[in-house]
Amino acid sequence: KELRNYKICSAHFDNHDLSTLSRNHEDVTQNIRFLHAKSMFSVEFFTFMKKLASSPQMLSGENEKQSAAEEELSLLCLKLTSQFLFHSGYRTKKTVRGAAIDWYEILCHHLQTSPHARQWFAT
Repeated sequence: KELRNYKICSAHFDNHDLSTLSRNHEDVTQNIRFLHAKSMFSVEFFTFMKKLASSPQMLSGENEKQSAAEEELSLLCLKLTSQFLFHSGYRTKKTVRGAAIDWYEILCHHLQTSPHARQWFAT
């Protein structure tokens, strides 16, 4: 993307500058691939996301009425979890992601306990 948007502003642009730009673009591409392979698509990162998404479940039970802060936290967790799952979570191997039922239970808890979360998810 960066290479296509690069505009030549000087008449003294030579092949050396072009090769440097090309190498920089390759470096950026390799760095992005490394981050995808090593950080975001690792078991540790998915475990972290699962714990982060399910943390409000410990604050209140299903039958208890949530406070405004707990409901807002539940909505934020639902937004984060659904964005994560639909953009990258379901594209990974099951061994990294874990069982889909675990993620389903996390989403269901937020949907069952928070009217605002249900409204956001439905729209």
